[in-house]
Order: sequence, then C-alpha cells, then structure tokens
Amino acid sequence: MFIQDQSTFTAAKDIELVLPPVGRAPHPKLTGLTAGTMIETSTGWRSVETLEPGDEIYTFDGGLRPLRRVNQMFLTTGADQLRRSGLVLVPGGVLGACAPLELMPDQHLLVQGRAVDALMGVPAALIPARAFTGLMGIRFIRATAAVCASTLEFDDEEAIWANNGMLFHCAGRDAAADGSGYFKTVTGDTALTLAKAVASESSATLRAA
Repeated sequence: MFIQDQSTFTAAKDIELVLPPVGRAPHPKLTGLTAGTMIETSTGWRSVETLEPGDEIYTFDGGLRPLRRVNQMFLTTGADQLRRSGLVLVPGGVLGACAPLELMPDQHLLVQGRAVDALMGVPAALIPARAFTGLMGIRFIRATAAVCASTLEFDDEEAIWANNGMLFHCAGRDAAADGSGYFKTVTGDTALTLAKAVASESSATLRAA
C-alpha cells in the first residue's frame, strides 16, 4: 500500500500503442415484423406486437410451435438506418398477402414454386424483402411514423404464416453464427434474379386463373 523504499525506482519502459484502423461500422440489418402484421396462432390471427413467449404459432412444416422469445426494436423516423433504407410496401394480393403490408427491408420471406426449384434446385428458399422492390407493385416507401419491429425466436429455425398466405423466416435459439440453416438463403444478384422469376411465375398464375 505504501512505498517502503522511496529511493529505488524501476526504469520506465517505452510501449507502443496500437489503435484499430478507423472505418465505418457495418450497418445493422433491418429485420423483424412490423406492428400490425397478423400471425397465425393456436387462438387465431393475432397482431405480432401482442405475442408473448409461450404462445403457439403455426409454422410452415412443423405444425404448432411454442414461441420462445420476442425481441422488439423501436425506430423513429429520424433513425439513420431507417431513413437510409425505408420500408418495403407489399400490396394486397401479392406474395400471399391479404392486405397491404409494410416490411423491414432485410426480413427474409420464404418463397416456393417452380421458379425456385428450377433456379435453386430446392423447393423453397429465403429472399430478403428488398429484392422484390420494383416487381408486382412492391416498392420502397418512407416511414412516416415510428416503427416497432418484432423478431420472433423458436427452439428451431422456422417459417411462420402471416397476413393469410405470406411466410416469414424466424431464427432458432441456436442459430449458426454464419447464418446458415435449414432453408437455403439467397442474396445479392442471385436474389434479384430469383425474385424476378417468382414475380413472373406469380403473374402467369394470376392470368391463368
């Protein structure tokens, strides 16, 4: 606690201070389901922001599965990432939506059909919502009010039913760090190509009907 010998000191040593390179941090992904998105549960269709852990949710291929965790993110209209990206507006009657729906741009949708099988070699694949902008009336819009986005988590990776016929991807509790999972995820130019093929197939189906 006290210096016993005030006449003896150890010579100071030069040290080199290494600072990490200065750079721009990567922008966080804008995922989650916006308030008002209707989710199919064991007790009927419920708005996503009302869901709680323990609620049973209908999934694409697993029947009812208990919800384990709900994370909510609130963004004001002035938030940098929301101002930069905006939201994705899907008109009613498109991609299975029964009514117009606002999506976070990086939220993955599960799409299926002949186009997916032909291009990707799998019956279904995940595409970020932003890949569909400019197709079937889907477009970017500016957020005019604060946004609440809910991310749902299950024991395992799931795709859940929303707004009647849409399928949204939800991660499992032990999701892989590299983002890999049961469903094939399509990004970049491949996502844009697949989105165009899905849109063409959907338009052809509508004309046939």
